[in-house]
Amino acid sequence: MRKVALLAFFLSLSASAHALDLAGRELFIPAAGRVPGASGTFWQTDLVITNLSPEYDLLRVRVDFYAGGTLESFDVDVMSGESAVIEDFVRTKLGRDNAFGTIHLTAAQSDAQLKAEAIIHNVGGEEPLGQTVNALPVASLQTRSLIGGLQTTGGHRSNVGVGNPHDEPVTVLISPPHGLSPRTITLAPHTNAQMDALTTESSTVLFTASKPVYAYGSVIRDGGDPQFVLPVEVRPTSSFVVAPACSNAVPLALAPAAPAPGWIVQFKAGVESDTETPRLVARHGFTPSAVYSAAIEGFAAELTPQQLAALRCEPTILLIEQNQWASVR
Repeated sequence: MRKVALLAFFLSLSASAHALDLAGRELFIPAAGRVPGASGTFWQTDLVITNLSPEYDLLRVRVDFYAGGTLESFDVDVMSGESAVIEDFVRTKLGRDNAFGTIHLTAAQSDAQLKAEAIIHNVGGEEPLGQTVNALPVASLQTRSLIGGLQTTGGHRSNVGVGNPHDEPVTVLISPPHGLSPRTITLAPHTNAQMDALTTESSTVLFTASKPVYAYGSVIRDGGDPQFVLPVEVRPTSSFVVAPACSNAVPLALAPAAPAPGWIVQFKAGVESDTETPRLVARHGFTPSAVYSAAIEGFAAELTPQQLAALRCEPTILLIEQNQWASVR
């Protein structure tokens, strides 16, 4: 075998897993509602909110439900150490027959500890199928999340999704493994996107976003309940990483196992390599080894950690990926 450098279109990085926090004052649920499904199913959501704050006998929780570009809200009082269960909340609290979106829960007290779940279950037909979507604290959401354990063989199929908890749009890069092409989407404020029918090779999917989001997965076996898959935070551990001097840094994708010299810089839509690359060269002092204008607009170059950090603050750049070695038989 010989080794050749491979453009790192699969976005991955050296990582350490981080345990998820499930309790907090502000929680986010990326998918909930009341909608018809395939094969005669009809899905409704029961909302469960638990007060884990022993110092507060009663917590008042504001529930904001965003669906179809609209916001509807209601309050729920939860006693200390107890749970409030709102069955079919879209119908019972909002009086709607059909709505699907995201939920933002907020307790009035700044140090309150809430836990919540959306129990989505089928009430149409004979199969009482369902799955539980855990709320996550907004403060614990990440810009890089790995969804693993997705299955597409042996009667399984898998979906992935992502929810935006912010008041601003968020750009999300979705990267499946094995060299499959990544996909970039833009999520409007407080919306979600779900993607079905992953290929048989997509056992993991990495989400890299411009702001923290809630990425998730679902594994469905014919005749059985869907299994919800929580995200795992991934953290870069390479010495190449230098903190950028800006708050909204461009995502940096490190090679998963065998880094090769150089970096691939991809521009945002509408930015032309032939004009933007020379501007960046003059500003940051690197030498491009290639300039791309076909499959992507961008360039390749060997970059110092300081140049990487500076380029991550350039508003014209979508993504910077570390090159990696691959074996060719």
